[in-house]
Amino acid sequence: MIIESGNSLLETRRRNGILIKNKIFRTEHAMRGEIAKELGLTLPTITNSINEMIKEGVVEPEPLPEECLSGGYGRKPQMVRFRREAGYSIGIELGAYHTRAVLVNLRGEVVEERTRRKAALQYGGMLVQVTDLIGELCGCVPSLQKEEGKLIGIGIGVPGFVDTEGGTIRQNFRVDWNGRPLGADLRERYPVPILIDNNTRFRAMGYEMQLRGTRPKMFAYLFISRGLACPIMYNDLVLSGAGAGAGELGQTILLYAGVNGEKRTVTADQIASESALFERCREEMEGGR
Repeated sequence: MIIESGNSLLETRRRNGILIKNKIFRTEHAMRGEIAKELGLTLPTITNSINEMIKEGVVEPEPLPEECLSGGYGRKPQMVRFRREAGYSIGIELGAYHTRAVLVNLRGEVVEERTRRKAALQYGGMLVQVTDLIGELCGCVPSLQKEEGKLIGIGIGVPGFVDTEGGTIRQNFRVDWNGRPLGADLRERYPVPILIDNNTRFRAMGYEMQLRGTRPKMFAYLFISRGLACPIMYNDLVLSGAGAGAGELGQTILLYAGVNGEKRTVTADQIASESALFERCREEMEGGR
């Protein structure tokens, strides 16, 4: 027997609010009528939701830029945008060669950024470095020290495979990080939503979020560094799951014919990553070629 259940009014309003906020963020000139049309919601639903956001101080109305006006008389149309200072989030990438951290406002604009040497090989040392960076960035904005709720989230990107639901690092070239609950450890220090994911997946999501206007329905984000990665974005979401992994293209097993013609199984990382290419160049130079 199939049991069907609908959402309560509060849950429906919550879901609609998420969709509307997402549309406001991703649209350069977000107009109420266009939002209603694209989401398939009524204009009163959009207006009521946006009015609540205005009262909460999350979004604000702004006049449409002159270059976007089509002429005519009457009241100038208004768009809605997030208030820059309404909230901030922190993103940190623990890359293979260096650590990069940014503090962004609610419009996705970078307020502060830091670049540090690559993270420690030992998990405990890395955790200290991450918490120090978070504290340093929070100290750049006085309201983050005084007002609760201004810091709305933290995202940490690491190479390799990550259990995003639990925030646990599954497989990383820094062996001491493997199996560590980075998300849980950070939640003990910061009472905000914390997301741990593969760094290239975050890069793909960030690229898609910064697009304005027409965007592709699906695209692949190829990233070549110490290893190869190629996550796929589809309808604003990065494909995931136990089968898709983190888009770690470099872990693909290949049958490879070497310089002498012998065939062997290798990973894509072993023949096409930066590390592999540098090693091949070194061998060629030492051989006088």
